[in-house]
Amino acid sequence: MLRYILRRLLLLIPLLLAASAIIFLLLRLGAGDPALDYLRLSNLPPTEEMVASTRELLGLNQPLAMQYLHWLWRALHLDFGLSYATQRPVLDDLLHFLPATLLLTGAALALILVTSLPLGIWRRAIAIACRTISYG
Repeated sequence: MLRYILRRLLLLIPLLLAASAIIFLLLRLGAGDPALDYLRLSNLPPTEEMVASTRELLGLNQPLAMQYLHWLWRALHLDFGLSYATQRPVLDDLLHFLPATLLLTGAALALILVTSLPLGIWRRAIAIACRTISYG
């Protein structure tokens, strides 16, 4: 059993890497320029020089693979950078909303358990009764 769990955990690593790479690529290749979006939040009309310096500051001039590896290295060290929307560290925003997220997740899990377990037991009882009567 321990070998099975370890094997499944080892399979989780490439799955997480693939998922993070796909999400990273979709966000980077999406419509819009992150540097321009970043500058629009300052309520100043962005100039070409400002966009170029922001692209350099955010590392958007590097190849996509280097951007991903840099992001992955920082993410492994729990450094998710600054939020474009709030200009605060992303980790601070995540930790701020974590209690509400855990509360909603716990409530959903409790609701699922309260409804699914009795329904599963009830369905099994009906299935046993049907098999008994059918083979009777």
